[in-house]
Amino acid sequence: MAGSVRGARHVRRGEGNEDAVLAVTTEHSATVAVADGHGSIHCPRADRGSAFAVESAIATLRVSPPLALEDVAPSIVAGWRAAVDEDLELDPPTEPPRRELYGTTLLAAHAAGQVVRLVQVGDGDVAVASGNVVERPVIAADTGSALVTESLCQDDAAERVQVVDVDVDATSLVLLASDGFGGAFVESAWHEPVLREIWTQLEDMTPDELGAAIESWCRGPAEVAGDDASIGLLMAGMEPGRIDDDASA
Repeated sequence: MAGSVRGARHVRRGEGNEDAVLAVTTEHSATVAVADGHGSIHCPRADRGSAFAVESAIATLRVSPPLALEDVAPSIVAGWRAAVDEDLELDPPTEPPRRELYGTTLLAAHAAGQVVRLVQVGDGDVAVASGNVVERPVIAADTGSALVTESLCQDDAAERVQVVDVDVDATSLVLLASDGFGGAFVESAWHEPVLREIWTQLEDMTPDELGAAIESWCRGPAEVAGDDASIGLLMAGMEPGRIDDDASA
């Protein structure tokens, strides 16, 4: 499941939500993606870019049989660029057409069996709780500035996308969080307490309750930090039928 809340700063300015989230769950797998469109004057179509990013990630990660690890990043970037190029052709901008207009980060996860495939380019957070351990298998590259992030719009984006496979036990929880969510916490090591709190609340939730809870969890950070706040949750070891329908937000 995934959800997003427009940031308070964007609400005051009358701006839309530049984040995008998408989640698909089937009987045998679960896939979720979160993208944070760049809030920059250089990226006026970032909301479209983030939507294209989650769509490309979901399509790539759900390919059967799964792509080799080294083929995932090129596939995601190629899918995103194809969508951007088509949009530029169908709706030409008044300024020179370029992919930078659609700049966005991307976080994604796909679980099948006991393996979770994780994807990250740009800022945001990926954390995995398995048993009593909370880990961060991928971490945003250090750009030297909190105001600068890597992006799918870069010419060498395929080289910047991190892709890893992680073995998990039967009960695990993956959290994908946009920079607007994590940036609201004072402590940099917020991942463990937040994941454990979410895990505790998830135990008795129905799918409808989970959707409402995700929106509630995003609302606080969106109001505190002012940026759009988005999260995606991927769960392994859930009871059959608890979350068994395709879902998107």
